[in-house]
Parts: sequence; C-alpha cells; structure tokens
Amino acid sequence: MVTAHFHHKPSLIFKRFEFNTCFQEERERVTVFVTALRSIAEYCEYKEDILPDMLRDRIVCGIRDK
Repeated sequence: MVTAHFHHKPSLIFKRFEFNTCFQEERERVTVFVTALRSIAEYCEYKEDILPDMLRDRIVCGIRDK
C-alpha cells in the first residue's frame, strides 16, 4: 500500500503539454529525440489511430533544422 501512495499516475494534461512542447536539443541525435517523444506519448493516451500522426507532426515541428 505504501508503494501505491508514492507511484502516482502522471498527469495526462502535463504529459500532453510536455509532448506538444518537446523540441530537439542542440546536438541531440534524432533517434534520441524520437525515443523521448515516444516515451512521453505513452502517457498521453492518444488513440492508436492518431498516434503516428501526432508523432510525425511533433517530429516535424520539434526537430532542429541545423
């Protein structure tokens, strides 16, 4: 019971905010950026039919162009 008290489910709203404001860091590899997005998306509760589009859009918007 004690462990259940300390293991809260992440906030859906916060995780969606984190997902939608995620940008590739300077010198961060694309694979690391995409992996981070996928990890965050696990908690966003996006339906399976839109998740690929959400990931694609976030990659396009969040990737550094240099």
